[in-house]
Amino acid sequence: MVNPYTPPGTAGVHVSTPNYHPYPVAPARSTGLTVLAYFSVILGAMGLGFSLLLVPLSIVWPDLASSFIYDPTATNAYRAWAYVSFGIDTVLTIVLLITGIGIFKMRGWARTNALIFGAVSVVITITEQALKYAMNPGVFGGLIGIIGGTLLGLALPVVMLVVMSRAGTKARFEAANAVTPRG
Repeated sequence: MVNPYTPPGTAGVHVSTPNYHPYPVAPARSTGLTVLAYFSVILGAMGLGFSLLLVPLSIVWPDLASSFIYDPTATNAYRAWAYVSFGIDTVLTIVLLITGIGIFKMRGWARTNALIFGAVSVVITITEQALKYAMNPGVFGGLIGIIGGTLLGLALPVVMLVVMSRAGTKARFEAANAVTPRG
């Protein structure tokens, strides 16, 4: 098909136009980032839901709720640590949920949050598992349970650290935020 309009002075000359967009286009979110965002939102929402359910449940039905938090045969120090750990984990699940939403929207702060969440979660998970074993060796099946719990607890934070530390991920977030400044 021939363009019926020919600009003056270009009769018979092929004029190519580069891929022109009236506004810069942000790079698409990769599949890996999408999967990471889904896991973050789902696990964050589940953790927050469990936390919000456990607090009123512990008031109404203390025996049932206490079995979720600590082993009834545990020492008082372990029980105290269980409540502290519950508070820390609740804060981390809120951060995880917010970070997942930010990753979906490719916000610059989400990458920073993800790196901080990953680093803090690794330290907290190892510390919590070590304290659980030191304060109450029989909890969660002993040493085997502690090792399994640590590996399971470290999976998402380590993956998040690896993915968010990659140069390509950093470039995607920088490019997405250079197109439209976001807060």
